[in-house]
Amino acid sequence: MALRDGETRVAKQVANKVIPSGPQRIEGTRISVGIAKIDEQWSTYSLADGTVLRLRPVMVEVNLIKGRFSASGEPIYEFKSGVIVDTKVPAKLKKAVTKKARKK
Repeated sequence: MALRDGETRVAKQVANKVIPSGPQRIEGTRISVGIAKIDEQWSTYSLADGTVLRLRPVMVEVNLIKGRFSASGEPIYEFKSGVIVDTKVPAKLKKAVTKKARKK
């Protein structure tokens, strides 16, 4: 897919910046913040091959890093989370499974 001139310029600017990958450790005292309300909804994605993926985030722990703020002045939070994944695959894409293979 070809990018227009403005999009090419932005892509080059982003490519020249160092973007950290993976979790970054921020120094500071962690204060546990309890989760007051939980509303974990499913995100559903229908793929071109007919497969339906459903994902739901699960927040395990939230901590406020005392005295640390983003460039826009918001407090920085650290969290531990996971994702529940559910797939519904059309029969035409599934491989036949023997009873012997199911027991493993």
